[in-house]
Amino acid sequence: MSAAPKAKSGGGAPGRIPPAEWAIAVFGAVLTLGAIAYLTVTAFGGSNRPPDVAVEMIGVERVSAGWLVRIRATNRGDEPVADVTVEGVARGGAPGEERIGLTLDYLPARSSREGGMYFRVDPRREPVEVRATGYREP
Repeated sequence: MSAAPKAKSGGGAPGRIPPAEWAIAVFGAVLTLGAIAYLTVTAFGGSNRPPDVAVEMIGVERVSAGWLVRIRATNRGDEPVADVTVEGVARGGAPGEERIGLTLDYLPARSSREGGMYFRVDPRREPVEVRATGYREP
């Protein structure tokens, strides 16, 4: 009787780590150390600028309720804010000035959120100003 040949397990010399495994281990270590460094710098070395909310119009569309003015609010500061109030004012038109308010629930630091306001007057003919008027700390 002859014995069947033994199958190799591991594909190499015993105790030897293949180069692909080393590459993956180094890549994982670099990612982990990078994440730790980023979190440390963010937690202890940030500039800590106060909230700085800027609002801009990004579009106007005709809808059944009148005119939809789409806006984008951007917090350029390092602190998040909640209940951001945005005011839109359309000057002119027959009845005079039209004021519309909008509240954004939460606006994280260095991020943007979008929303919309409905006006009766055409914002393409009457100047519309949009601006943030307040917030609260979350």
